[in-house]
Amino acid sequence: MISKYSKEIKVGLIVTCAIAAGIWGINYLKGQDLFSRYKNFYVVYENIDGLAQSNMVRINGYKVGSVYDVSFLPDNSGRILIELEVAASALINKDAQALITNADILGTKEIRLVLGKSTEQANDGDTLYGKVATGMMAQIEPVKDKVEMLVGSLDSLIRNLNSVISPGNKVHIESSIISIDKTITHLSKISEQLETMTNDKGDINSTFKNVATITKSLANNAANMDRFMANATAISDTLASAQIHEAANNLNKNLSEFATVLKKVNDGEGTLGLLLNDEKMYNNLNSASGHLDSLLIDFNKNPKKYVHFSVFGKKSQ
Repeated sequence: MISKYSKEIKVGLIVTCAIAAGIWGINYLKGQDLFSRYKNFYVVYENIDGLAQSNMVRINGYKVGSVYDVSFLPDNSGRILIELEVAASALINKDAQALITNADILGTKEIRLVLGKSTEQANDGDTLYGKVATGMMAQIEPVKDKVEMLVGSLDSLIRNLNSVISPGNKVHIESSIISIDKTITHLSKISEQLETMTNDKGDINSTFKNVATITKSLANNAANMDRFMANATAISDTLASAQIHEAANNLNKNLSEFATVLKKVNDGEGTLGLLLNDEKMYNNLNSASGHLDSLLIDFNKNPKKYVHFSVFGKKSQ
């Protein structure tokens, strides 16, 4: 008889254990542990912003429980009652806040318990103050208009750039870029030359020594420089006191007289004027000069023809 029911008992126990394991597994997946001690708290919200059953409850980022139940209040106000199941080991004070916030960027919700300053601990079954955190879209909303204005400004800027970078201005822009490149090249060369001069410390030191020597020499000869300046001043005063004005007047007078003489010569007055301006007289003088030259040549060749010597006083035949 016992053996007859032993199989049925075994089957019943197995089925019971399977059901119990299934229930425990389902609750575990929901974030509920049947073998752990929990405290239940209640929170009332006007809007839960997508919060659902089994969403996590955290304190400072650490999971301490989950949302056990979501339901409407029976007063027909439309408010929502949330039941939280929190580990008994979590110490929650009475003025703690249950803040609904985003768990990730996909919009999954969770409740973050913000502990208050009260030293009195909340008891199982107490109601906590509920609050909904500002969502991402709500945070972006204040800057939406500014973003739209910025987009409009960027659009205007792009249009202006397109008008500047037109085929007509493209040549000028390319020319400007080439000029800038040349300028940068020249600046690079100047920088290299300056670097070479800086590295060549010997020449620079020699230059500074020469400058120092010249400065020292000038300082040592300051007395001589003073005497030179005094002499220059004396010469200047002497020139200033000289009768330069009278000499200048005499020079102007002589130049005027010389100009008058030149005018008379150009007008043909006087012997010099006739000689320069009368072509007939010039030709006569030129002809006389030629005859005189011929006479001198003949005289040199035949001096006896013009000079007669006789010891006895007779004329030569």
